Amino acid sequence: MAYFCMEIYLIFTLLKYIAEKNKRNTNLYPMQYQPLVSILIPVYNMESFIEEALDSALNQRYKNCEIILVDNHSTDNTLKVLEKYQSHPNLVIYKNTTNIGMLRNWNTCLSYAKGEYIKFLNADDVLHADVISKYVDIMQKNPGLSLITSSYTTFGSEEKTYTPPVTFGLIKGTEAILKSIASFNWIGSPTQVMFKRSDLTVGNFNIASNLWADWELWFKLLLIGDIYVIEESLTKFRVHSGQTSRDFDDGKTEVQTLNFIKSLTHYEPFHFCLPFLLDTIKRKQYELYEFGMSQFRRRNGKVARLLIKESGSKYVSFFLVKYIYMKIKKFV
Repeated sequence: MAYFCMEIYLIFTLLKYIAEKNKRNTNLYPMQYQPLVSILIPVYNMESFIEEALDSALNQRYKNCEIILVDNHSTDNTLKVLEKYQSHPNLVIYKNTTNIGMLRNWNTCLSYAKGEYIKFLNADDVLHADVISKYVDIMQKNPGLSLITSSYTTFGSEEKTYTPPVTFGLIKGTEAILKSIASFNWIGSPTQVMFKRSDLTVGNFNIASNLWADWELWFKLLLIGDIYVIEESLTKFRVHSGQTSRDFDDGKTEVQTLNFIKSLTHYEPFHFCLPFLLDTIKRKQYELYEFGMSQFRRRNGKVARLLIKESGSKYVSFFLVKYIYMKIKKFV
């Protein structure tokens, strides 16, 4: 009898151990229970960074991933760097015969994806080894989610951890839209988020949106679902001189942000917050005007003219005349 009880105890202890391990590691579940995740890597002229980015995708602890890399007709040694990866069973490399632009290339990546979930990785960024496991676990437990994001850490020429200025955990989609409009795109770049492929009934990246194409898509996804925000930093965003997102010092970013918010007023699904949008537009216009005046004081006339003009200020003509007068006076 004692021997039988000991066997029961050992079996119970083993089952408890297995259950605890399963909670910590989703890969202990059989592969058929793991939804396929598409890791999409659009790349153009990233010979110095693509290897680190790709290794972070290949080294994910969550194994049911397809990794799709689309090279946008690189003119450097990116393709040569990729040669050693071509035989990897989970990686497919596509090569555009011409450069189709960044946003069209993002959409091309989407067209090749077969996964239930979409996880972008910019070719100069890096994924934490557990990001897919943690994202999938939360998405599976919360079927009403359309998006998931987390804090991220910059590296390269800047090292800092950025944390979304919101309450962590589940946030209603419309609430997240309002919080983002009121501040900035804290939801993140494509590297930071994951979403359901089935939710792309809202459309892909809008190639006319330029700088804020990702922000626009996040908003459309949040109209049909919620977002989950993780406090832990699970991605790394590289900061370097050659990236598009570093072009923030010429006033165009502020102007495009204002124009993006204006565009939402013409899209009926966002009319639930129309008064808020109009108030935000007025605030952004005033901020543009103030920024423009500060540029005048710094004798940065080109940026100042752009900002004051786009602010819609009735004083724009006066300040343009003043600027021209000061230029003429300088040479008289």
